[in-house]
Amino acid sequence: MKGKIKLELSTFIRIAEYFYLFSEDEVLSKDIFKKTFGNVDGEHYYNKWIHLYKKDLMKMITYFGENSRDGQLFCDMLSEKINQFEDRINTKK
Repeated sequence: MKGKIKLELSTFIRIAEYFYLFSEDEVLSKDIFKKTFGNVDGEHYYNKWIHLYKKDLMKMITYFGENSRDGQLFCDMLSEKINQFEDRINTKK
């Protein structure tokens, strides 16, 4: 049995702001997928992200499943881009 989960609104807001306001150099590109997962897996996951799941974060996370090393790598990759986005936004303030 799994324990209770606590979701932080602030985390969801940060993710949502990124998805609505990212710039071209902050996108989850094919290059970043290949850098993170290697050429073959990177191409595979990028195609899932773009063509099958149409950049739907929840579907992509579900695809990786629980306890997935690659799922965590995807989250780390997304976190890197969110941090890049937030750094850019915060320098404008």
